[in-house]
Amino acid sequence: MSGMVGLVAIDLDGTLVHSDTLEIAGRDRDAIRAVADRGVHVVIATARAPGVAMQFARELGLSSPVIGNNGASTALLDGTELVRNTIAAECASRILQAIPAESRISWVEWDRIYVEERAGGLPSGKRQVNFCEWDVEVVPRTGFPVTSGA
Repeated sequence: MSGMVGLVAIDLDGTLVHSDTLEIAGRDRDAIRAVADRGVHVVIATARAPGVAMQFARELGLSSPVIGNNGASTALLDGTELVRNTIAAECASRILQAIPAESRISWVEWDRIYVEERAGGLPSGKRQVNFCEWDVEVVPRTGFPVTSGA
């Protein structure tokens, strides 16, 4: 395969996805499909959560793994995790404790958004932005998900 391109990695926000519409332009979609049809692996590499990257990859008909969270997570389109680097629980707890109590904080994990519980606030449930669907779960501040960082 000398001299041939075997893989193309593309960013989403401000590169492939237009920030005003959160959509991929038709000619960009066509170009990506043409590259993939030539046998080139097209990988989405983004700061967004892997679940969002997977939704864009599926929309484009891609089959390569996605890279999310600025490289901290890599997954297959069926959701199988290949890489998942997390902040250690003790560190995450210190970060959350340092945030002022009056601040609204969210935690994005794959395709779920956790939002701090507030009186009269946002209800839990599905949210749709164009073709991307998010599960929003409202949780008490003390109930935010913190993983062991394994």
